[in-house]
Amino acid sequence: MHSRWLSGNFVSTIGAIILIAVVNLFQHGKKRS
Repeated sequence: MHSRWLSGNFVSTIGAIILIAVVNLFQHGKKRS
């Protein structure tokens, strides 16, 4: 019934997690160098 919304929400959540991880890694690398 809400499969489309669920999949979209899942993709958004994964995208947000990846974005946060990349930002954290980038900031960590900047601070290190």
